[in-house]
Amino acid sequence: MYIRSLTIFLIATTALYAASIVLAQQVVGFYGAPVHDEVHFLVAIKLFGSGVSLENLAGYNETSGPLPFILYGLWGRFLGFGMPTLRFLSLLVGFGALSLIHYFLYDTLNNKKQALVGALFIAVNPYMMALSVLVYTDMMALLFLFGAVLAFKGEKPWLYGTFMALALLCRQYFVFFPLAVGVAAILRLIVNRQGRAYKMIVASVVSVFPLALLMIVVWGGVCPQNATRAAWVDGMTGFHPRFVTLYVAMLAVYMLPYLVYKAESIYVPWAMGFAVALSVLYLIFPAGASPSGLRYGLVFTGFFHRFLSLVSTKAWFYHMVLYGFFLAGIPLVLGFFKSLGKGFVKKEFDMGFVLDLALILFFVLMAFSYLSWEKYLLPVLPMALARIAAMEKL
Repeated sequence: MYIRSLTIFLIATTALYAASIVLAQQVVGFYGAPVHDEVHFLVAIKLFGSGVSLENLAGYNETSGPLPFILYGLWGRFLGFGMPTLRFLSLLVGFGALSLIHYFLYDTLNNKKQALVGALFIAVNPYMMALSVLVYTDMMALLFLFGAVLAFKGEKPWLYGTFMALALLCRQYFVFFPLAVGVAAILRLIVNRQGRAYKMIVASVVSVFPLALLMIVVWGGVCPQNATRAAWVDGMTGFHPRFVTLYVAMLAVYMLPYLVYKAESIYVPWAMGFAVALSVLYLIFPAGASPSGLRYGLVFTGFFHRFLSLVSTKAWFYHMVLYGFFLAGIPLVLGFFKSLGKGFVKKEFDMGFVLDLALILFFVLMAFSYLSWEKYLLPVLPMALARIAAMEKL
């Protein structure tokens, strides 16, 4: 049954992506030249392609983890640094990540048809499509993250720790997941008296070591000391409630069909009452581009923001739409909190508990970022989909 579901998923995704690549080539002719962030990513890839050294690790001109650049660099060293060659690796990594997300949903949801539909829904996300074709770092991070998620679900602590360490060397903010696993494992150990839970605690701690070593010993901060850090990061970190506003609204945007499908379970009177009361936070902390982005003319927060600007460039229109989605997203986040509380009361610190806690920690941690961007939601979209599908009336 799983093989049949995976086959349908891969055939449909391959057909869709192939058509998208052909269309993009006809419209913009992107085949042979780097586009957007690929331009500076290619510089880092070639740097690591020449060799992996402490000097390169300390000073490569990016803010995300070095592992994707190292792996693309090794690929390029043997097969060439042409964009078609590097993008072929992107396709392999992208389909690997999407296959793991499919398996995660198939293994987590009771309804296997819903799991297939959910996986296809994630695959057609415009970010998933673009990042699986272009030379970006996100899909490699997702590949390792969902390898870690599945290893945790399968109670394989050392495999989980290995994949999680690799994921963190791609994207530092993925630390929300080992934090969630670590807390759940501690509760299993203390509350449920599960002696074997210590293995997940150790694996979670050890998974952070490589990144922590880089940050403390090599970088002296959250990312390498370079021109990009000086321009975008230094002085821009801190607590940004506006980022939480944006991500709550964007979660509602990118999960909209599922919010409609599960509306009866999510939008109950008490949750809507809280949502209306809490929605005043939007007036205090309105969504929008981050200060570091505005400094360099980056006025958009992603695809949806750009789409809204095609309809109207008026600020009031953007905020009216985002307020509506923020209002729609609050009951969903309240659902995560309530589900987490039920798990705590029942002393059930299972996969559902970990996913709820991971989703909440994501919002907390992203408030301390230097940049707000819609695509940063990608790691939590499959997790949110799994929790929405499992929701009963709040």
